[in-house]
Amino acid sequence: MYYLWLNEAQAGPYTLQQVQSMWNEGHITALTLFWQEGNADWQPLSTILSTIEPSIPAALLEKTAVVPTVQQILIKKAHPQTTANSAPALVSAESHVEQVEWTGYPTWWKWASLLGLALVLCLVPVGTYLFLPNYGLYALAMLPIALVIFIYIYLARTSTKYSVTNKRVSVESGIFNKTSRELRIQDIRSIAAHINFLGYGNIEFASAASDDVDVVFTAVSGAGAVRDLVKKLQA
Repeated sequence: MYYLWLNEAQAGPYTLQQVQSMWNEGHITALTLFWQEGNADWQPLSTILSTIEPSIPAALLEKTAVVPTVQQILIKKAHPQTTANSAPALVSAESHVEQVEWTGYPTWWKWASLLGLALVLCLVPVGTYLFLPNYGLYALAMLPIALVIFIYIYLARTSTKYSVTNKRVSVESGIFNKTSRELRIQDIRSIAAHINFLGYGNIEFASAASDDVDVVFTAVSGAGAVRDLVKKLQA
C-alpha cells in the first residue's frame, strides 16, 4: 500500500494499481512524494518509476531520480548549511504530514440567554401544574417551543467547527451545505484575542495581504490557550 503527498496533505492508502492509474492519467509525477511501510522517510516516485512504469528506459530513470524542489526548500530551512551541490537526506515524514493540534466548537455560553429562556419555558408548565392545575394543559404548549430552541442551539453549535493544525487554522460551518475558511500558519501576521472574564472569547487571524480578518474563531472556550498554541506553531 502506498501513501501519497497530494495538495499539501497525506492521501491514501493506494494499491499499486491505483498509483499506476493515477500516473497514467497525469495526476501524479516523478516528483510526487510517497511513503509505504518499511520506508523511513517520504521519497519521490522517481525512485520507483520502474515499478510504476516498467517500460521507462533506465537512462530516463537516472535523470528523474531527484529530490523534489519543495523538499529541497524544506531541507534548506532545516539545514541552512546545506549547499546546492550537496546530496541532502530526505526529510522526515513527520514534517510533511498535517497533524491536528486542536479542534473545537463555540461554547454553550454563546447561547446563554436562549438556553435560559428554554429552561424557563420548561419550568413554567411544571409550576403551573403544581399551583394552577386548571391551566396546566395550556402551559404544556410551551414545551414544544423550548424543544425547538434546544434543537436550534445544538445544530448551531455542532455545525461550526474550528481546527488548528501544524499547517493552517480553519473554520467549517453549515448543516447541509458546508463552507470553510482557512489561513496557513505561515501567512498569519496578526492574532487578536478578545477574552471575557469567563475565559471564552473571539480569536481573529489576519494575513499581511489583507486589512480585514481572514479567519475568526467565535466564542471559543479557553481562547487564550488556543491563541498561544497558534503562536507556538508559528515559531
